[in-house]
Amino acid sequence: MDSTTISHLSHGSISSSIGDSWELEGNLPLKDRLKAFKTNQFDPNVYVTTKCHTMSEKEIKHLHSYLVDLKKASAEEMRKSVYANYPAFIRTSREITELEGQLLSMRNLLSSQATLVHGLSDGTRVDSLSTGNEDLNDEDILVESKGLSEIENWSGEFEDTLEVLLAERRVDEALTALDEGERIVQQAKDRNKLTPAAFLSLQTTITEQRQKLMDQLAETMSQPSTRIVELRPAVLALKKLGDGPRSHTLLLNAHHQKLKSNMQALHMEEHISLRFLNWSSQALRKRQVTPWQFSVRSPLIHLNLSLGQSNRPRLLLSS
Repeated sequence: MDSTTISHLSHGSISSSIGDSWELEGNLPLKDRLKAFKTNQFDPNVYVTTKCHTMSEKEIKHLHSYLVDLKKASAEEMRKSVYANYPAFIRTSREITELEGQLLSMRNLLSSQATLVHGLSDGTRVDSLSTGNEDLNDEDILVESKGLSEIENWSGEFEDTLEVLLAERRVDEALTALDEGERIVQQAKDRNKLTPAAFLSLQTTITEQRQKLMDQLAETMSQPSTRIVELRPAVLALKKLGDGPRSHTLLLNAHHQKLKSNMQALHMEEHISLRFLNWSSQALRKRQVTPWQFSVRSPLIHLNLSLGQSNRPRLLLSS
């Protein structure tokens, strides 16, 4: 037996052993087959060099086919994992949102309590100062009362403006008005142009209008008719208002509803197409048709079934 024959035999035995090893790996679960690719030290170049160093063209094609099948199986496993864990992800996200909402409510409550305490302390200070300022002249009293009347007039106009903006759903202008109102109220308080009661009243008005705008945005995002392009401005507005967690949850729910409706539409189109194909197949068997052309058009599936002179059906599917 010459050296060429021995070389061919040894090469064949190596090919057989490599093929057997691939068959054994193919029978393993997907998790075990992917272990080699999950290590931190995995190097694709080293893997290919090690596997292909002594392999023939046929064996390399076999390895390529094996890796392609492994890639498809991995993608399918990932898709199943996403669908299986999606409800759990939504549930966890909702729980986190509820917790963040409770923390936000506690923060607002503490802020209200702090405002009330500061208001009471300012009221006490104003009362103590008023006993020492009994010698104010009529001109100073007139100037102070004029400033208070201006703030009161502005307060009425501010509330009416916000009501109009909310009714007309002019979100950006309402946000600007709220920020401007908070700035003016804070400046008036710093300059002692507001009594504690008036300051608390204005703060309550701004808080109520802010909450009303947040509820309006949340209601808009919850509507099935709201388009995806309209969700982004609503999400940004809710985040500016300080309710980012709820905006994220509403955005997830909106995408979930859109995905669900699209899947239902796909199932309906598939059902209609299958019924049509069954009907046409039965009609062809009974020879109850003549050369014709029929098309079913929809946003998702275009089904074109035609018969030529050879009486052979032709099915064309296009998206």
